[in-house]
Amino acid sequence: MVGAVLVQNTRWLNVERALTRMR
Repeated sequence: MVGAVLVQNTRWLNVERALTRMR
């Protein structure tokens, strides 16, 4: 359970970084 949450958090961080780069 915890591992899955960490993976999801990492994916969201990557998405946020990608959005920031797009800007």
